[in-house]
Amino acid sequence: MNWYKNIVFFSLMTVAAWSAVSLEIQNVDTDAGTLDIYMINDEEVGGFQFELSGVTITDATAPDGFLVNVGVTSNPNNEGAGLVFAFSLTGATIPSGSGILTQISFSEFEGAEICFGEDTGSVGFNVISDGIGNYIAADWGDCYCELALDCAGECGGTAELDECGECGGSGISDGDCDCFGN
Repeated sequence: MNWYKNIVFFSLMTVAAWSAVSLEIQNVDTDAGTLDIYMINDEEVGGFQFELSGVTITDATAPDGFLVNVGVTSNPNNEGAGLVFAFSLTGATIPSGSGILTQISFSEFEGAEICFGEDTGSVGFNVISDGIGNYIAADWGDCYCELALDCAGECGGTAELDECGECGGSGISDGDCDCFGN
């Protein structure tokens, strides 16, 4: 009987962990102020809403047959985050498959990371729905993190130029007046 409980538990955990839609932040160009939201979906999608923190959203493209609106979230837990909301007045849906859901235009990149808001289920600010408005479980991908190269060429490194222009240097030595030992 113990093996039966394990099979039931495993089955329930597998179903609970499975998401019908997966989204990712891709192709971020902080100079141009654009990024893509890439979607893989096993079900038709009839609407979506999501928050993005770390940028000010200025525009978003709409999938065929959809209207899209952008603004600032009213979520007190993610104050200042941008909000994208899209739906269809004609009942259009996005068929199962994969591709770019929307391209976001943004300004005021804060220089650290761009993240989806928290998924709180069907009553949250990040929601995917089917053609009749039912909630679809979604996996909201990882944050985009911009790691800069330091002067030594190390990604995310901490080496800096000193006042003499030397990467990781100690600067002007005690008792010297300039970088040349004078």
